[in-house]
Amino acid sequence: MLSLIVHMKHLKFVLPAAVIFGTVPQYFVLWAAWRFISLFLPSGAYERGDDVLYSVYQKLILLFYEHYSGVEVYLYGDHEVLNGKKENILYMSNHQSSVDWVVSDLLADRQGSLGHLRYVLKDQLKYIPMYGWYFSAHGGVYVKRTGGSDGSVVEKHFNNIRDKQLPVWLVIFPEGTRYNIDRRDVIHQSQQFASKNGLPVLEHCLSPRTTATLICLQRLRDHFDAVYDVTIAYSHQHTHQEEAKDRTIRKSGPGLFEFFEGGFPELHIHITRIPISEVPEDPEEIKTWIHQRFQTKDRLLDDFFSPDKSLQNSFGANKVNSIGQLKSVLPSTLMFVAFSLSFFGTGCGLWLYSRVWMFATVGGYVYILAGL
Repeated sequence: MLSLIVHMKHLKFVLPAAVIFGTVPQYFVLWAAWRFISLFLPSGAYERGDDVLYSVYQKLILLFYEHYSGVEVYLYGDHEVLNGKKENILYMSNHQSSVDWVVSDLLADRQGSLGHLRYVLKDQLKYIPMYGWYFSAHGGVYVKRTGGSDGSVVEKHFNNIRDKQLPVWLVIFPEGTRYNIDRRDVIHQSQQFASKNGLPVLEHCLSPRTTATLICLQRLRDHFDAVYDVTIAYSHQHTHQEEAKDRTIRKSGPGLFEFFEGGFPELHIHITRIPISEVPEDPEEIKTWIHQRFQTKDRLLDDFFSPDKSLQNSFGANKVNSIGQLKSVLPSTLMFVAFSLSFFGTGCGLWLYSRVWMFATVGGYVYILAGL
């Protein structure tokens, strides 16, 4: 019986994986229909409707990651901004897990800005079937880890945001890749680079790559209200060894579906709101400012992973247990369930489902490669 329970626990990811990826063609059909209809509507109508559709789909994801998983969410710092007016922001976070992307969903939803999420993504992600091209169509930007990108595409997306005054939560992870405690070589290279270049040497983050963040702040500065500096940590990410009581042995962050296995029951999120007027304008000063922000993150994480039990598993004072509302995500779920039944309930629907996967994937690659 114990063995069965353990196996069931490890299979808990199956349902969310099947639903999240299995509903992608349905979402594409809804999006394509709206894209066609919006051709006959005033300028800006497409983007507003697209934001609504994206919010609906992301609420389905939140159903699993916040409610089905049973995770406890704790907020610290300037968390009250999530209950205030909607803002246009640059969302700047540390990066240690694929679940970090879901955290931006969780926070944006609390401000009513879920559909406004747009992302600065590493270049390889554009080849993910269907997701890759859609993130670009939704206003996302792909950059190489060196900070390089197709300048004309970046300008196109940012000009569209500015010219149409689109609401935006622009999400960026300046480290460029995930901090993984098991990749000591990557951490060591980052620390060596920082030391060689006179930058802060970090223990719990990688040294941030500043180019992409700098471009975001330069191009959209007049559009942003603030920067939300977000620091994320997952509970049960550390263990103690009897022979090493003076230090914490940190584990790697959860995988996208490992998160459902119950090994990370608490999610801790610290938010610092920085008005855009307090962010430097000079490029070199912006780079220095980004490194200073990551120094602050590193200090917060150093306390979180401290062997001192009075500090560990917490980002300090002003802590609240933030409970998401199940009723806010159920309508989206029911809509996708009903729409999916129309696909899977008939042979014609199954035929259409498979063709959507096929043609949307191929068409998406053409869209990306053509730089549309």
